[in-house]
Amino acid sequence: MKILIIDDSKLWIEHGKKLLEQSGHEVTGFQITEPKEFTSTALKMELMVAIRKSDMVLVDKDFGDGVTSTPLICVIRNTFPKLPIVRWTSGSWRNDKPYMKYLGVTEVHKPTKQNEVKFVETFNEAVDEQKLILSGSMGIFAALDETAQPDKYAAERKAKQLQQIAQIAQLANKDRADSGDPKYSWATTPDHSGGMTKHELGHCICDGYLTADEIRPYLPALQKVIAKFEAADEIDNRFKTCAEFIKVGNLEELELVHNCF
Repeated sequence: MKILIIDDSKLWIEHGKKLLEQSGHEVTGFQITEPKEFTSTALKMELMVAIRKSDMVLVDKDFGDGVTSTPLICVIRNTFPKLPIVRWTSGSWRNDKPYMKYLGVTEVHKPTKQNEVKFVETFNEAVDEQKLILSGSMGIFAALDETAQPDKYAAERKAKQLQQIAQIAQLANKDRADSGDPKYSWATTPDHSGGMTKHELGHCICDGYLTADEIRPYLPALQKVIAKFEAADEIDNRFKTCAEFIKVGNLEELELVHNCF
């Protein structure tokens, strides 16, 4: 099998290549050296050529600089819908966010001293799972099989974001608001709660689940929330696009900020 490893670490590429070649696979690597620039036309073309020559892709979860492999996986899945994709990571994956399941992606841990002996076995099991998923026989490759699962997830996500945006809007007149999660509350403070507030507000505005009509009732309050973040110098680069959009309040251009976060 011809395997392409896409990772930002040369060491991980070499380590994975060594282990997989020992089990008879043909392995090449593609290193992402500039994560924020890897979607440029030239690099994308080079990467697409490498993918086209491969039987499967083993891709890192994170490329560094806050860039994840999810956008790339979406492109691969759209361009090569039957190509097996296994995502590996040295950390953990978010099982409460079933994006990878909907994209038909299998996940494994990178080979460490603890699991190196069983890595190839685990990898082969992941490949077998990919073959089963892509065959459609289990009906779990929702992106291609057009099952009701993605629609159900979208409805659940919209309901959650409607609840979140209403809770965050309360910060216009108070310093903290209940998030329903004991681990944090909504806040405009420079701490974990403030960071989570910006993060989730960014998703509410940019993900595309909420329409302009659904956001509009909360816009005046959200503008006050943004003013509080600005006063505390808490508008970072990642949140800037979302914050500027809320300040201007031109909901007719909402689609322009979708997927910017």
